[in-house]
Amino acid sequence: FSAYQNKLKLLKAEQLITTTNKNVNQISDELGFENSSYFIRVFKKEYNVTPALYKQRYLDKSQLDHKQHQTK
Repeated sequence: FSAYQNKLKLLKAEQLITTTNKNVNQISDELGFENSSYFIRVFKKEYNVTPALYKQRYLDKSQLDHKQHQTK
């Protein structure tokens, strides 16, 4: 059950990371993780990157997509 619950929390975390300016501590608290270190560890196990790197890659991809759209 806890694995399923963490999976749902991580899906919500992914959404919050990509659509808000909340930091890792805020997201961890909002989703009910015991602390941000545990949240980062669980997130990295699932996505193979930290939440911060995930956000950076998302922002980089968004900027690239935007630039490519402008050149069309």
